[in-house]
Amino acid sequence: MRKLLFKLFLLIPFIALSQDYSGFISDNYSGLYSVLNNPATAVNSPYLSDINLLSANAFVSNDYTGINLGALVNNDEKKFYDNSEGNINSKIDGNNFNLNASLLGPSFLVNISKGHALALTSRARYLINVNSIEGAFFDQYSNGFSTSSNYTFTQDSPTFISNSFVEIGLTYATELKKTKNSSIRSGLSLKYLKGLGAMFAEIENLQVAYHNSDNTLDTSGNLVYGVSNDFNQDTYILTPDSKGFGFDLGFVYEWRPSAKKSETTKEVKKYKNYKYKIGISLTDLGSITYPSSLHKKYDLDRISIDANTINDEADLETTLDNLYTPTETQEDIKIKLPTAAHVSIDWNTNNKIYLNLQTDISVTSSSKKMANRIVSTATLTPRYESKWLSAYSPISFNEHMNFKWGLGFRAGPIFVGSGSLFSNLFVKNSKGADIYFGFKIPLFKYKNVTKTSIQKEVDTDRDGTIDSLDNCITIAGSKENKGCPWADSDKDGVLKCPNIVGDKNNNGCPWIDSDGDGIPNNKDHCPDIVGPNENKGCPWSDTDKDGVLDNIDKCPKIAGPSENNGCPWSDSDKDGILDTKDKCPDIAGLPELDGCPKPKINKEVVEQLNEYARTILFNTGKATFKKEAYPTLNAIYNIMMQYEDAEFIIEGHTDNQGFPKDNQLLSERRANTVLDFLMVRGVLSKRLTAIGYGETQPIVSNDTERGREENRRVIIKVKK
Repeated sequence: MRKLLFKLFLLIPFIALSQDYSGFISDNYSGLYSVLNNPATAVNSPYLSDINLLSANAFVSNDYTGINLGALVNNDEKKFYDNSEGNINSKIDGNNFNLNASLLGPSFLVNISKGHALALTSRARYLINVNSIEGAFFDQYSNGFSTSSNYTFTQDSPTFISNSFVEIGLTYATELKKTKNSSIRSGLSLKYLKGLGAMFAEIENLQVAYHNSDNTLDTSGNLVYGVSNDFNQDTYILTPDSKGFGFDLGFVYEWRPSAKKSETTKEVKKYKNYKYKIGISLTDLGSITYPSSLHKKYDLDRISIDANTINDEADLETTLDNLYTPTETQEDIKIKLPTAAHVSIDWNTNNKIYLNLQTDISVTSSSKKMANRIVSTATLTPRYESKWLSAYSPISFNEHMNFKWGLGFRAGPIFVGSGSLFSNLFVKNSKGADIYFGFKIPLFKYKNVTKTSIQKEVDTDRDGTIDSLDNCITIAGSKENKGCPWADSDKDGVLKCPNIVGDKNNNGCPWIDSDGDGIPNNKDHCPDIVGPNENKGCPWSDTDKDGVLDNIDKCPKIAGPSENNGCPWSDSDKDGILDTKDKCPDIAGLPELDGCPKPKINKEVVEQLNEYARTILFNTGKATFKKEAYPTLNAIYNIMMQYEDAEFIIEGHTDNQGFPKDNQLLSERRANTVLDFLMVRGVLSKRLTAIGYGETQPIVSNDTERGREENRRVIIKVKK
């Protein structure tokens, strides 16, 4: 941690994006580089071998502040910094700052045999995660806590993790299953890790109070940090004690609907394309341990600290040691790798045009201590792809809703790109940037190979008999006749019946017609029985014995009436009533309704019921009907009897004249009077429910006589 200012790390506007080589790894010709994201892609690639000489990638972004790279390109430094200062976004749950960069050294991929591949990779990686630190606190800290007024700040549990290491990976991939149109592949990468350096810091319940009157600070809380020995010594040399292990696991499914045989006379095999490819992988499972590392624990409870001590140029460790007394121990540091799940869906839209959707999801929570992590991201990448040239333009969103749009190219052995090129140039408060490049040696697997001809003895007339055994060297003949043609007196091409022209398939003799039906025996399936030519010389049969011959029977194996062309009458709706007598042949019904179902009540019927119900007239202030109400009640009864399965709710309502209790009782009595009338007429009691609502549910204002008249009503509803 020597000369490592905490606020310097916070000022780095970096956050780890989830995907190395954004856009490029979806390319089928990315070869070795796609293995870093899914080891199953190593097998059945278009390369015999893919050799990386050198490549690097770095991704930058954050959810704290934005910058205007477009202004920097235009040499407008003022707008670049002004914009940066104007985009601070302090989140309730804290801001996150991270860095992820890697350098891929000498590595290679080789297809060792059909359906099997190996890859060996060497990679240096540098990871930083700063989680849940409030942007407002950092803004105050970076300005030295000097303000014109008192200030109080509370920070719950921010964490800082830095880890740099070298990774040696061995990948094996194989094809698990292959059919004519699809394949399933799997791959596993085992990784040996050697540490370069690590550091972590954890703060618990930090509270800071600034007093403007005397420019002092009061602090409380706890701070714990640890640093590996090699990192503490300002060196980046591999040490034998810092090590770990990790692994990646992946699967790929491809669907090739137009797959064809790949071997031809002139060419052994060509790389065939797929329509859809789905990849699923889990990467960076494992951890690395730095033994006997320095741990310091600070008790931050102290008052009246001179704020000027925060503003000097001393590094953070020195500042802390000057202000607080640490407790030092020697303990192991074990940091988990940034475990992530990846899902890729690749669609070949048209020959060389593809559309790829990649989702990268962090398996490690941001609240997890002693663990690096990625930021979950979804990326949509359209691309053009060919053997020597590819171009792609990835568009992505991450879990902090940061937008990225970039561009990349591959031209033979060289590739370069950025997943955020356009968003950095055109977005004024871009919160990230990335770039990658590399140089490799691609050795393609499939080359044209001509067949090796087989030397044969000379056969001048090409009749299958070599000249040394052929008695008629210049005239094609038969092996049985020593390469000479047989004599053919009648010129019909065969030897039997030499004086009569016949058929080769009958030894040169003409076919006879035994049953005299005009069909020769070679074409007559019933040579001894007369039958029509349409039935190959056989008489028509009646297989199902229904009196309808098979030639006109549309159901020759099932007995049926001639009126239905020999087929039995069907019962389409399976209600036991044949379609000939079923008035509703496509809907199951009842015999008494000629095969039709009981009618179902609908919205229109309910509206008709309520239209009738609103005209039921009661004697004033009573629950008895007026004489004029009975035709309406009979009409309601007739409708209910048409829908015997329906159940109804009869609601009574009044206006607000009188006492609410009396109105409630009157509404209940009127609803029950309607129910009693319908039950007496024959409607089953289980189908009826009466409810009174009194004056509680007016549909219009009761301030007018017309309104009160509309509110005095009976409503009939259907139970759901």
